[in-house]
Amino acid sequence: MKREKKNRKENTIDMAFKGILYPDEKQRELIEKTFGCCRYVYNRFLNERILAYLTCYSSYTGRVSSV
Repeated sequence: MKREKKNRKENTIDMAFKGILYPDEKQRELIEKTFGCCRYVYNRFLNERILAYLTCYSSYTGRVSSV
């Protein structure tokens, strides 16, 4: 299967590693906390972007946003 390069620098290399992790209880808790924090931050700033978009968009179109 041939990959097409889109907007990439010539000196870049694509790499991937596959594997299975078997974390103990302490590691599992740390992984869950880390992903939980990442999910919270992502959703928080996504919500802020949506609100900013709706605020700007509604001011241009004259419609009232429901947020």
